[in-house]
Amino acid sequence: EAEKGNIKLKNTGIIDTNGKTIVNPEYDGIILYNHSFARLRKGNKYGIADLNNKKTIFFDEINIKKPGDIDSFGRFIYTDGEYHNEQTNNKGVMGPNGIILSPGEYYHIDLLENGLIKVSNKEQTLFGLLGVDGKELFKMEYSYISPFEYGHASVCIGGHEEDKYPYRHVGGKWGIIDKTGKFIIKCINDQRQSLSAKDIINYNLIDESEFDSYGRLLHVGPC
Repeated sequence: EAEKGNIKLKNTGIIDTNGKTIVNPEYDGIILYNHSFARLRKGNKYGIADLNNKKTIFFDEINIKKPGDIDSFGRFIYTDGEYHNEQTNNKGVMGPNGIILSPGEYYHIDLLENGLIKVSNKEQTLFGLLGVDGKELFKMEYSYISPFEYGHASVCIGGHEEDKYPYRHVGGKWGIIDKTGKFIIKCINDQRQSLSAKDIINYNLIDESEFDSYGRLLHVGPC
């Protein structure tokens, strides 16, 4: 259907490479990703399709504004268009089974590739981690959580950012967590900690794809 030079989709569905229908053609918009979930739209309502299991869930009764991209766990960040308060935001997280985080619980939300959810306050001076399902792993009281690399991340409690370039995080007590949020090294050290290739292997932090054909670790960067 054409409207003012734009093409509007109607009765859109999804088929697999064999031509079999995965999602019935009844939607106004569908976004596919390089994983097994797709985002559905019908009018101003949104849903999620689990393409592997050929299941869809539609959120008819939930006010979803500005839905983000769906990650490989079937989750996306959205807003509800409502004002909550100065210390929270109108962002929430939706998943294949419904609401994971209601809007207004956290100001900043980051869906990590390993499935964890990183949250922080408005000033981004305190951080916490939640599980895939949104349950709290540790409270929003850490001053720094590094990106995860090779199955682990550095964390600091009580530190601060330097006010001059290169703006390093200093002070506080440092530790290391694995990709599930479990502490490998507790936050009791005055300096940022790192793991050697041997440590990474011994803690089973990576899978076989990180090794070359000779059994060598392909690359180890800073944690």
